[in-house]
This record gives sequence, structure tokens and C-alpha cells, in this order.
Amino acid sequence: MTFMAINNIPTKLSHNASSKDQLERQLFRDVQRLIRYLDSRKSCGSSNPAMVESYERMILERCDVLGQISRM
Repeated sequence: MTFMAINNIPTKLSHNASSKDQLERQLFRDVQRLIRYLDSRKSCGSSNPAMVESYERMILERCDVLGQISRM
């Protein structure tokens, strides 16, 4: 499972709407995949607290960036 690295997101997005939309779609897909993966790990009982914390942090980071993009 591959996710976009948050540290690779440019601090200033160009005003190109298509690149902004593409980034937004990718982040949204990442959040959906992270949530599904985390839910599946929790439901089958194969999760540990450190893993859950790590995935929750990744989800929050991506949601924060999505919020920043929507305010642009």
C-alpha cells in the first residue's frame, strides 16, 4: 500500500486548478485507504497501539492538508 508523503507536498501550490484538484483527489484517496486499512486491522484484532497511533497520525496530517487546500 503506497501513500503520498506529506513532506513532498509543495508549500505553495500553483494557481493551476488542475494540479490542486489532482493533489486533493490523491490525498482524499489516501485518507480513504488509510481508514479502511486501519479498520480492517482493528476488526481482525491484529493491531497494536503504536501502529494505530501511526495510522491515525497519517490520517490527521492528510486531513489537515486537505483543509489547507480547501481554504486556498
